[in-house]
Amino acid sequence: MLPPELVQTIVAEVDDIPSLKACALAASMFCNASQRILFRSFTLEPILVPASSTILEESPHIASYITRLSIQLGTYIDDASNERLSQNLQKNFANLKLANVRQCIMNGSFHCPKQTPTFVPALLDFLLRQPLCELHVSSAVQVAPATILRLLTAAPVISFSEVYIEKHSKALLDRAQYTPIVEDLFVDSDAREVYEIVVQSESLANTLRRLSIEYLDPRRPGMTIPPLPLLHSFQFSLLFLNNGKRWLSDLILSVMSTSPLLADIVISFLVNKRVGVRPSGALETLDAALAVHPMRPTILWRLHFTSNVDENVRTEIFDKFTVGVQIGMPRSRGEKRLVLESLDSIW
Repeated sequence: MLPPELVQTIVAEVDDIPSLKACALAASMFCNASQRILFRSFTLEPILVPASSTILEESPHIASYITRLSIQLGTYIDDASNERLSQNLQKNFANLKLANVRQCIMNGSFHCPKQTPTFVPALLDFLLRQPLCELHVSSAVQVAPATILRLLTAAPVISFSEVYIEKHSKALLDRAQYTPIVEDLFVDSDAREVYEIVVQSESLANTLRRLSIEYLDPRRPGMTIPPLPLLHSFQFSLLFLNNGKRWLSDLILSVMSTSPLLADIVISFLVNKRVGVRPSGALETLDAALAVHPMRPTILWRLHFTSNVDENVRTEIFDKFTVGVQIGMPRSRGEKRLVLESLDSIW
């Protein structure tokens, strides 16, 4: 009989699902190690709730193996099916003995007109019972502000993508009852309303260490960031516009002035057409502020080019941008705290 540690090491080298399934059936000594990998990730969908329940009811030990959970709420066709399927999911949250979920991905609307009133509380209670390290919420509409604040108490790493807040919410927010534990927060450009709610939480200053914001809508005015004394890393993404706004440099300076632990600044521009590049006087002010900051942060400027930008145009834009930034930030360049990158678009 091989030692369990050796069996687990052997099975961990198997990197395809069919082979892992075969291992699980080959011998009892391989079953446990194979199942731990096979069921490390698990997906809950309303239409698949009966099958999911059956698997976990027949083999309850599998629940402890699930560390990555995907909850696919989807978009329902009508109110009747929405209500029925949300009831099924709610039963799953109550019946499934999941207690080891470290990463959860929620995709789809969990606030719908005919949803059962207890569905969202059941979902949130389920999440708060887990030892979550990461929570990623996407493609959700009509989310109550109080739900956003409660999600901030669920995991240290949280992201919001395409999440829209419930309009005309009349409920008064008692922010004192929510104590966020989020240390790493990402908000994309379609979750701007979420950000506006989040930044009003004064408790955020006691936990947040990394903040990433996408700001790709040039029609909206500049944004503000509250004092974050524990912030170590700040990343900001926006469209690269010919008429660059002074508010960007003011925003960076504001973050630096209230974040004494700030060590890394990343500014990413999306470039989707030929644009002119001119050195800005604001860079000199930024360079001077970086030089006297207690952590002397590194600043990384990234240009993300879309596929429609010709390679020659891309090179021309990046070269001009590089020269302009280097001229405007000589101290950071001389101390090797200035970095520039050209990348393919991630958007």
